[in-house]
Amino acid sequence: MKPLLLLAVLAGGCAKKEEAAPPAASTDDIIMPAAEMTRARDACADYIKKVCACTKPEAVEECKLAKLIPDAIDVAREVSVNPESERDTVLRSNHLIRQNVKSCIQKSAALTGC
Repeated sequence: MKPLLLLAVLAGGCAKKEEAAPPAASTDDIIMPAAEMTRARDACADYIKKVCACTKPEAVEECKLAKLIPDAIDVAREVSVNPESERDTVLRSNHLIRQNVKSCIQKSAALTGC
């Protein structure tokens, strides 16, 4: 009788238990603030205005590329505010936005002779 009882206890202890999935971590604390997004859009709009007004031959191609930056920022923003986006995805999207803005600011500052 003891071996059967021991076997029943062991079998019960080894049974695979379904665990509830942990709740998704909130991303509200890492979503880029609206004020930062406004500054980002303004910085890139300023760069686009400057580079597209430039008459240098190399600026013509750069103007075409610069006009795509707002779309890249908007797509990254949409991903970062999507409630289904995981925390890591939101962080990467924010990083992408900041990289684009950094590029806009640096390229705008480097424009000379236009």
